[in-house]
Amino acid sequence: RSPPRPQVKRLCFHEQKQLYFRKSEGGWGRSACADSTALHAVLAKMNDPVLYMLKDLLWVNFWWSLMNLLPVFPLDGGQIYASIERSPKRVWTVGMVTGALVAIAGFFILHRIFIAILFGYFAFQNYKRLEHLKGQYR
Repeated sequence: RSPPRPQVKRLCFHEQKQLYFRKSEGGWGRSACADSTALHAVLAKMNDPVLYMLKDLLWVNFWWSLMNLLPVFPLDGGQIYASIERSPKRVWTVGMVTGALVAIAGFFILHRIFIAILFGYFAFQNYKRLEHLKGQYR
């Protein structure tokens, strides 16, 4: 007697590319013979509104995580930079310059007014903190 055949689900995404999933002890796993470009094709051509929204939310999460690591003080990257750098003057200066550059790039290159306003405000906050710091040492 031959061993029982494993259950196989075939997902057809395109006529030429197919992706197979095979049931194993741990659940459903990708088969070794599956075409790796088929998964990329599925992610690129999501027509289901829920999956489309999920893809967009993942991109927003990814890009905001990268923006959050910029060394602008109210953000996490600024907090990390402030914990590493001993000079508060340098922390505020780097935050001000980085915030201004991102605001300019957001407005003129990316054409995103929200990024320009947000990082312009962060640059202004860093400028005011730098001015307050200079006032303490006069």
